[in-house]
Amino acid sequence: MSAFDGVLPDTAPDNGPGQDTPPEWVGLLLDGLVSALRTTAGGDTSADEDPAEIPDPLYGGPEEWVTGWLAPIIVRQPTQDFIWCASWWDHPEVLTRITGLWESWETARLGGATAINDWLATQLDHHLTVITTTGGPFHRCKPSTGDTPGEHHTPAGLGLTPAPDGFFGPAAP
Repeated sequence: MSAFDGVLPDTAPDNGPGQDTPPEWVGLLLDGLVSALRTTAGGDTSADEDPAEIPDPLYGGPEEWVTGWLAPIIVRQPTQDFIWCASWWDHPEVLTRITGLWESWETARLGGATAINDWLATQLDHHLTVITTTGGPFHRCKPSTGDTPGEHHTPAGLGLTPAPDGFFGPAAP
């Protein structure tokens, strides 16, 4: 059993070329990830903990965290090696990673003297590199420059071919 069981539907919607990511899919993904991350990252309130002792998050969600903390902190110029998309929330992989970063940041900010430093090195540096690299989820997007508006391309996700019956075990009856 995984912490993500029941988080995603059994099948994803057809997200062919040119189709937008359906809002209900993104909402389901975000709700499930926040719930699963709270459970696996120590945010679950078990019978041993008094829920009144667990501080409220500083930010209300990933969008508020990106707007209030991440975007003002990261002051890099877009380059060939650093690509950012203003519509970051419309990239399911990025939304998943940003949600994880927000949740882990909320935990790290309450930690000891080196918690944020550890979080920067093990979480932000890793995920920001994956998100913004040349071959990352923003690879087809272009930032705005001067009078030129940016370009956003909704990703289609990985293509899939179903495995033959019996490939992963006994064939279905």
